Amino acid sequence: MSLSLRKVRYAFESGILSFCLRYAPAVYFWSLTFAENLEDEVEAKRRFRCVCDLVRRRGGQYYGVWEKQKRGAWHLHLLVNVYFEWHWFQSWLMARGWGSQLYVKEVYGLPSAVGRARWVPLARYMSKYLLKQRRSIVEDSGHVT
Repeated sequence: MSLSLRKVRYAFESGILSFCLRYAPAVYFWSLTFAENLEDEVEAKRRFRCVCDLVRRRGGQYYGVWEKQKRGAWHLHLLVNVYFEWHWFQSWLMARGWGSQLYVKEVYGLPSAVGRARWVPLARYMSKYLLKQRRSIVEDSGHVT
């Protein structure tokens, strides 16, 4: 991994850890997919606005990364600091073009050194998608790092 990719990974992991420490213990990990094989990045981000608006209306914040899957579809990994009842949230998403596949997990831990250690694997998990996307963008432009 090049120095610049290490810096990007460190910055992203630090941002995730800061988010978790700031909002603990109310941190939830979401993984969202679209109903169809949505390959258009602009459309994916347009549909994401309704999720952003919902989180903000509830007084929440979010932190996440997009992933382009092998089949070409966009997929989202997100941390949020507000709770939504799962069945209601799944129905709400599906009415707005998101798929029925919804993964929600509460991130447990205390805002301490022990809690921070519990979130490092999550930060690394999410950062790998950021690096994967950055590599594909860099390689597509002809610059390999």
